[in-house]
Amino acid sequence: MPAGSDRAAGHDVRQGLYLVLSDPQHQFPTVTRSSEPFIVLRLDTDDPAATDGKSVQLSSAAPAASTLWTLRDGEPAVRLEPGQVLPIWSGAAIHPELAALLRLSRTAEAGASLVPVPLLLIGVRQGARTVRSSYFACTRVRRSGTSWVRIGEVERASVVLEELIAPGLELLAGERREISSELHQFTNFHKNTEIEVKLTLTTETSPAAVADHFVSLVERDGLPGFVSDLGNELQRWEYSQTTFEILSPDHEKGYMGFVAQADGTYVIRHKTFPQDTLRRREVFHRGIEAEPSGFEGYLAATFPEMRFRRLPAFSRSRFDVNLESTATGHFFGIETDEVVAGDHVMRQVEIEYHKSRRIPCVNPDDIESELFRLQDLVLAELKAIGIEADAGYRSKLSFLRDLVDR
Repeated sequence: MPAGSDRAAGHDVRQGLYLVLSDPQHQFPTVTRSSEPFIVLRLDTDDPAATDGKSVQLSSAAPAASTLWTLRDGEPAVRLEPGQVLPIWSGAAIHPELAALLRLSRTAEAGASLVPVPLLLIGVRQGARTVRSSYFACTRVRRSGTSWVRIGEVERASVVLEELIAPGLELLAGERREISSELHQFTNFHKNTEIEVKLTLTTETSPAAVADHFVSLVERDGLPGFVSDLGNELQRWEYSQTTFEILSPDHEKGYMGFVAQADGTYVIRHKTFPQDTLRRREVFHRGIEAEPSGFEGYLAATFPEMRFRRLPAFSRSRFDVNLESTATGHFFGIETDEVVAGDHVMRQVEIEYHKSRRIPCVNPDDIESELFRLQDLVLAELKAIGIEADAGYRSKLSFLRDLVDR
């Protein structure tokens, strides 16, 4: 396979990244439009290394094509080389310049209704004896960009443009349910278990400012191997909690916290951990109807086997920067919060596991190692901007307990 340029005769493809747009029918069960072509764009980069991981993210501002083809019935119908780098997206839509070229390629077909959507991203890499094609399916389209998840790879002696797409369509059919609906794309390998490390800040600082710094850092690719959770880049939380420490039995030690909801009910955050640690059991009891003066009575009637003591109430402001590890397919949060109980304040940055891609190649065994890698990156960045932090597992229960027992 030539390493230089694409050949007109035979349409061999060279090493690089290829973006395939086509009709939604190939990923979603819409009405078949067999005459619709595949739009193949060679991205303006020769480095397919990004496709070695479990996922890829393309910023809407970054992708551009150096070559464009349309394929119909397996044959290139039109080959357009605009002589300049061609922008692909404008926000969440096809860029007007690309749309104009696509319309130009369809002028001979009256009534054509081409609706190109992101379908496949293909990384082609030349080996010593074979060519590897890595296939990724589009799972999210947002104004800020698109996210793609690995569905498989194919190795062969050589590859030509006309044969590049078919293996991807077969892989796409096998993974359709997991990738076509955003409701089905993710799983949590450790339900009802919180997995997080806590960096307790010893430098007085604004939690919102810390979160803002990390949002910008991720957008600049400043945390190697991590990209934003597309469409969920930043969350802001605020709530107040009335906390009851669980004193006994030993296997239930932890706390229950009453958190008021907008509808007048409460959610009880029920956490079980005999000591501050990486993993803690967490379940939620929702729709609880009680008055603050009656919390003790509710607990006594509902959990008669447990003994409690009431701790000071606190308010919590939290700013979550949500990330995906492209190498592992796991999602994490960099969660900066400020807990205020009376005149006492605790500020922390929590590194927490959230969820994982629902694809066979994702391994739950590397959740912790990737979480600790992220912790080290965050600690180094905090130090670089003049914020000191102690790494550990200090809980809000320990914070409140110290206020009472000191």
